[in-house]
Amino acid sequence: MFCELILWNPTTRRFKILADDYFDRNFERNAATGGMYFDESNDLKVLHINRYRNVLNARVYSHRRESWRKINSLNVTNYASTYYSWSPGIYSGRSIYFMVSNYWFPPGERHMVAFDVVSETFSTIPFPEVLDLNPWQGHFLSIEMKLHVIVVGRSENLYVDLFKFEDEAWVKE
Repeated sequence: MFCELILWNPTTRRFKILADDYFDRNFERNAATGGMYFDESNDLKVLHINRYRNVLNARVYSHRRESWRKINSLNVTNYASTYYSWSPGIYSGRSIYFMVSNYWFPPGERHMVAFDVVSETFSTIPFPEVLDLNPWQGHFLSIEMKLHVIVVGRSENLYVDLFKFEDEAWVKE
């Protein structure tokens, strides 16, 4: 199977192929996600997270150096399983956030993963406390560089609410 990761600048309509032979050897359909950010020295970085044969790999591309570097990823093997679905990343504050969901075993299992762009480390954060809603969906927003999540679900009635992540906790807006 053939795979290329392309960095595209829509304002100049120019692009650069970022792929190397790693992508040809370590690729499964629907098993990759990532995000982009500028580091403290204004170097454009691309975070690429790939799940291959139940192993989670994370690499960062430096535009300035034009090279990839492997970084330590989460030490949670379940998240690499094809039963888990990873959302695209959203950049907010100094982290890129992902929703990691498993709708199969057990039903409705959800996690949030944060990638700190300064320390280049991963961590998990809890979902907002939502009582008796299963299934429900979360949708990330970045409002004034603060992470927010819209929670939509149904128990007896439709439930929709907005939460802001502040001081390591979710606050209902």
